Amino acid sequence: MDERPSCSERVDQSKPSGKLASQVPLPSSRIVLTASVDKPQLLREIASHIPETLATAKRRPIGTPGEVSYTVTRGSVDSSIADGAFHVTTLANASIEICKPLGPFCVTYGRCQPVLATTVSLPFFLDEDFGWPDLTTSVRAERGCSIMGFDVTPRLTSIARDNLGGVRRRIEQSLPPVKPWASRLWDLVHTPIFLDKDHCLRGEPKRFVQSPPQETPSGYALRLGLELELELSRECREERAKLPLAPLATEPSLPNPSPLSLTQTISSAAVEAQLRQQVPKRFGKGERIKSIAVSSWQRGDENQLLLGVELDGVTCGTVWLSAAVEGGPDQSVRLKRVRFTQNSTPATLQHLPKHLARHATIQPTLPFAAAIERVKQLLEIVTTVPVERVRATVELQGPSAVHPVVTETGIQAVAEAQWSAIASMSATP
Repeated sequence: MDERPSCSERVDQSKPSGKLASQVPLPSSRIVLTASVDKPQLLREIASHIPETLATAKRRPIGTPGEVSYTVTRGSVDSSIADGAFHVTTLANASIEICKPLGPFCVTYGRCQPVLATTVSLPFFLDEDFGWPDLTTSVRAERGCSIMGFDVTPRLTSIARDNLGGVRRRIEQSLPPVKPWASRLWDLVHTPIFLDKDHCLRGEPKRFVQSPPQETPSGYALRLGLELELELSRECREERAKLPLAPLATEPSLPNPSPLSLTQTISSAAVEAQLRQQVPKRFGKGERIKSIAVSSWQRGDENQLLLGVELDGVTCGTVWLSAAVEGGPDQSVRLKRVRFTQNSTPATLQHLPKHLARHATIQPTLPFAAAIERVKQLLEIVTTVPVERVRATVELQGPSAVHPVVTETGIQAVAEAQWSAIASMSATP
């Protein structure tokens, strides 16, 4: 044991000069909602909006050939995705008779059963204002009809095309409005959600984004996401201006599950208080830590903590050390690469960097796990799609290890959770 008297060696280092640590932007997250539907179920839903009988007429004059009677009924329905659009094709089966008026009678002299294919196409992209684009329709003859040299196919095609206008309007009226739901979620993200009496979850939305539809083994999937920043904060009563709803953006793909980042700032004062409690005061041979002051600076291109350690043991005075940070177990933050900032440090303090790194475990002021659970409850509410028979399933797993970075005001700790939400239609009302 070193029996030298207290303060037998004095060191008084001045605080190193240098650039302040740069402010680090909050990480952005994406909440992605996948709308998934089975193809047979979707076709049944579409067929419910198309009448069984598409057109009918009795003894309609058609000029020299006489009069025509016909009935057009709905056949099978199929769907596909091509060129970024959703196409629904319905076969129309027609039964046609042509007769020649003879006094009060009309003598039938020809019959046929043509088949038409009617297609309604919906571009599966919302416009920038979250509106559905206009539908397009087309008709083609799968099997024509010619009686006694008179081709009735063009006439029948024209009738089917006129009837498609009503089908198109029915489908357009059944499409759910998306903008009210997007506006509701946008406004809700701006509202602080209290987690306890001192902490809240604050969000700032950036934009909504969509991706093209995809065929799946069982049907189709369409994804819509919200980019936002999420922060656990103590500034819960501070009013922040609401941003206007940003135009809807489009990207080639949106992953689901997707990472959800929760950020919490541990202030320099909070770091300082924890270091004073956790780091043993005695180290080495007769050395003693009196206090630790915490600030931040840039060393090279890296933000680091700057530790001013005041000693009152065998060596007394103030020395300055720098430290980077890394994620530790249980969502904690640990010090790494603890080094003296000056070469003139006495050899008696050689154990100080390892002593600080070994014992310094900094905990976020609010446990991330509790915040994640509260976020899940919130997301279950905001992802409720206001459409009958449509339900959303939310999964949120985590958090994983914390990723810390030093900022101008302390340590920004980021925990990631894996988020997944799937909206699907129930089979029965």
